[in-house]
Amino acid sequence: MKNKRADIPVTMLVFGVFALFLFAIISFFVSSNHVQNNTPNLEVFENLTSSLQSFYYYLHAGYSQQEAAKMVGGVIKNNKLTLNANDGKTIYVTYIIDLNK
Repeated sequence: MKNKRADIPVTMLVFGVFALFLFAIISFFVSSNHVQNNTPNLEVFENLTSSLQSFYYYLHAGYSQQEAAKMVGGVIKNNKLTLNANDGKTIYVTYIIDLNK
């Protein structure tokens, strides 16, 4: 190599591009982990929907409202069914269904 002065800027450019690439990869991993931890868990809503469908199934099968609510883990007060579910971390969901309608 004849021009040794050009070696230093080229080396710095290569290190800079490598550092930028490494920073981008790390930031993608960190943000991906953050998004996965903060995304609502759809299983909670699926479980509530399943419980509600089971409740109506038991009603149509001939059980009373109180018996059907007890079977799905719900409570009936003032002719309203209350179903609760959570994911064990951050989400707590309550369905309140008016049984008069």
